[in-house]
Amino acid sequence: MKKGNMKSAMYKVSAVVLAAAAIVGSGFSAVGTYTGISTTVYAAQKQITVGDYTYTDNDDGTITIEKYSGTDTELIIPNELDGKTVSTIGIYAFLNCQSQKITIPDSVTTLKSMAFEKCVNLTSVHIPVNVTEIGHNCFSGCTALKEITVDENNQNYTSDDGIVFSKDKTQLIFYPNGKDDITSYSIPEYVTVIAGSAFDGCDKITEITIPNTFTEIGAAAFFGCRGLKSVNIPDSVTSIGDGAFAYTALESIEFPNSITSLDQNVFLNCNRLTKLVLPKNVTEIPDYAFGGCNQVVDIVIPEGVTTIGKAAFQDCTSLKSVTIPMSLQMVDSSAFLTKSHGFDIYYPGTEEDFQKITVERNNPAFTVKKLKKLEQVSETESVISETVSNAAPENDTSAVASQAESMNHQNNNSTAIIICIAGIAVIGIGVVTFVLIKKKNKKS
Repeated sequence: MKKGNMKSAMYKVSAVVLAAAAIVGSGFSAVGTYTGISTTVYAAQKQITVGDYTYTDNDDGTITIEKYSGTDTELIIPNELDGKTVSTIGIYAFLNCQSQKITIPDSVTTLKSMAFEKCVNLTSVHIPVNVTEIGHNCFSGCTALKEITVDENNQNYTSDDGIVFSKDKTQLIFYPNGKDDITSYSIPEYVTVIAGSAFDGCDKITEITIPNTFTEIGAAAFFGCRGLKSVNIPDSVTSIGDGAFAYTALESIEFPNSITSLDQNVFLNCNRLTKLVLPKNVTEIPDYAFGGCNQVVDIVIPEGVTTIGKAAFQDCTSLKSVTIPMSLQMVDSSAFLTKSHGFDIYYPGTEEDFQKITVERNNPAFTVKKLKKLEQVSETESVISETVSNAAPENDTSAVASQAESMNHQNNNSTAIIICIAGIAVIGIGVVTFVLIKKKNKKS
């Protein structure tokens, strides 16, 4: 599954909201609602360009910067334009800005989502005293950004070692993409929540340790951390957000039983993931949850799960077996759609029970033809199982030696019997031959 497709799936609702916000933020205001169909009509609000800045009026004496087109290496954003206070940095306002350092004025209260996205030369940012909102992905793709500092008198945010936290430090808001002094990061114990997109694109981190103070992991929290190979999820966590670990290099993941809900895309395209132990207390595997995890071989769906979502395991091309519970009621479209259809389905119920499961379209491999009884094993496995069950205890060496001697004795006896039978057969053939020759001589 391509990343572009994933993002469209992952943020299909968010994108609509953000698009609407972008339209409003970019200079649209409501001018009327038509009765009967409840549709609001928007008229374009005037955008004004002053020097390198384009802004819209907020109609309250403040303005929103919508676009910067300058090339300053060290950029100081003005606190006023045309005598109006700059209060908001809009969506994508500084997209692809080439500045290495940006100073945000104290007049700013809001930094919208993706406001400084892909400012690849940016190394440091200072959050001023009056900022009350930092939108998700505000500094996403700023690959050289090593630290963010926050005014000590800001009532909403603070920073520690260049990392942004909520003022009370219970939320980790943003970890700079370019921070490369450590590869293994232990989240402080005073943090209970990772905000959405907090580690988005932090490629240099290979290991994350989450404390047992955590209750939730936010949407896209570690999205695109392509170096991340290991993470522990403590048993205090109850939910994991949309795309939280998508496009990471995780090799294995074990969920605690405290997890009661997973959001869609949670491990989408983790193409190094080989070991997958699902949480026991979820009732649904969400849409696209493990799509593209093409190294996963075996999947065990725990009892209690009733629904496997759309494309949940799509393109898991190495899949060999899927164990499903009696509780399963519905497999949504393309849940197990792959180029390879070689996996077996292990199920504790009967074929009749299996056929009661609703299986939506594009699941050609999820059929009764692939069904195997959960306790069913091959003939070879049965022999091995029987041999092991009759064997002596593993640490009883005398019993093992005795059993080996007995087996050897039985083999020797069998060999002797075979030799005797062969000897008798040879003698018999010889006698018959002798008699026949003798009779022939008499006739002569």
